[in-house]
Amino acid sequence: MKRYSKYLVSGVVFFAILSLVSYFLKLNWSMQVLLFVTIVYIVFSFISDVFISKKFAKDPAVDVENLSEEESERLKNLIDKGVLFLHVPKKPIVEQWDKEFDTLVSEEAKENKKNYSDQFKWHLFSFDLLPALTGDEAKAAFDKEEKHEIYLFFEYAEQTYIIGNANLLTSKDIDELFEKSDLESSDFYFFDPLNSWTYVIPHEEELGPYFYKAK
Repeated sequence: MKRYSKYLVSGVVFFAILSLVSYFLKLNWSMQVLLFVTIVYIVFSFISDVFISKKFAKDPAVDVENLSEEESERLKNLIDKGVLFLHVPKKPIVEQWDKEFDTLVSEEAKENKKNYSDQFKWHLFSFDLLPALTGDEAKAAFDKEEKHEIYLFFEYAEQTYIIGNANLLTSKDIDELFEKSDLESSDFYFFDPLNSWTYVIPHEEELGPYFYKAK
């Protein structure tokens, strides 16, 4: 039931907006028309999600090029568990991450923070420019957060993924994957643009992980 609740909520919101539009534009749509259009919207949303899921299921392969043998095996294990990976372009995801989090901190605040550099995105959290949860609290927040599709990218490696069935992914899974990561791929950025949160594993083991939710 929980799986379908988002369609009900979005349908109610859509119906309310549609009613307001009808009222202010004096379209005089009947209740039957409003309900019909809302139902079509909900059905279309559901079909779109099913299509995306089938796309994942059809091609769940991971681009394992430039990954260590241990990482490749770990990702295959996650796929067997039901977690789905699909390669996507990195640039728009990183730009969206920057827009969601980096823009929350002014350039003045960065300049006034002693020893701060933008070499790594996670410096926003390690230098306390954004109040992220850390350590076990961050892991607990990640595990508690309801996840559907989220993104994974790395600081310097080019491979970037959209992860389906992300609710099956736990902080323990990520810890095991991180243990075998090479240096290029060892800064993990998990990102949910819909719910405005990020879970970050920096390459410096004594720091993080970090969990930050913008709203």
